[in-house]
Amino acid sequence: MTPCSHDPDRWAGATQDDPEARAICLACPVRRECAKRAVEMVNNYQHPSGIWAGVYLPFAPNRHQYPRSRGYAVKRLRLMVETKPVGANP
Repeated sequence: MTPCSHDPDRWAGATQDDPEARAICLACPVRRECAKRAVEMVNNYQHPSGIWAGVYLPFAPNRHQYPRSRGYAVKRLRLMVETKPVGANP
């Protein structure tokens, strides 16, 4: 079981960056799947916020009010999903 499943408010409900929670995510075995879920939500016009796969996504009620940092965070998550894990078959 992942740490975020024990305390989901710390991750999904985060209203500010939490470096300790992000550090825990770095060692999580499902980090890539978490990033994929966040990207799928963004692609489906949902508005995930909080800490996803070690990346802080600031809250914004709609796409027109996204802070610049949110766009950067979504790009980081997409890159995480698109990049093959180390040791994966070509």
